[in-house]
This record gives sequence, C-alpha cells and structure tokens, in this order.
Amino acid sequence: MYLIDTNIILEILLDQNNAEKCSNFINSHLNQELYMTDFSYFSISLKLFNLKKFSVLEDLQEELINSRIITIIKLEVDDWKTIIQVSKKYNIDFDDSYQFVAASKFNFKLVSYDKDFDSTSIKRTEP
Repeated sequence: MYLIDTNIILEILLDQNNAEKCSNFINSHLNQELYMTDFSYFSISLKLFNLKKFSVLEDLQEELINSRIITIIKLEVDDWKTIIQVSKKYNIDFDDSYQFVAASKFNFKLVSYDKDFDSTSIKRTEP
C-alpha cells in the first residue's frame, strides 16, 4: 500500500520533468492499493485553481479519484497533535508532517520526491 505525495500527482498533472516516471509508477501499481491524503487533494486543487486549470482538476477527479485508482484518506482530530509533534521533532513543515503521520498511521510506503522526509524515521520511495 502506497501513499502518493502531492508532488507526484502535480508532476503528472502539470507535465513536469518527472511526469512520465510518476505516471509509470501509478500504472505499474494499479493492482496494489494507492492512497492520497485529503490534504494533498486540497493542495493540488488549490494549485490548479490558482493556475485556472479547472479541466485538469476535473480529469484528476474522474481518472484517478472517481475511478478508485487512488483512494483519499484523512486524518482525524486526534491526529492533529501528532502532526505538531512530528513537525517539532523532525523540523519539517505542516504538509510533510501531515503526510508523515498518515503514512505512519496506516502503515503506507510513502512515494515522494520530497527529500525533507530523508531526515525522518519514515522511508520514502521515488518513482
């Protein structure tokens, strides 16, 4: 089971340098469970709204979310204190702390290009 970080999805949607690798990773793991946090979804949505790329967001919803290729998960209020503790412990920002707590809580492998996770106890995988 994999937790897909925000940057992986943005690579694909914005056709960035690693878009093909990210797309290939998702396609090659379709038989496994893929997850994304609600925070990632909202971050992606905010980015696409700011860029006025509404059709890209609609494609994300249709092709990855509604088709259940990626399942959205969320943390509960009881997890919020842990997010703060993780941020203090590893000196990482809110979004990384949120991903860290989600990956730890659900025992997911984290797929991310974010090297900030390398200073934590969680191991990340790059596509």
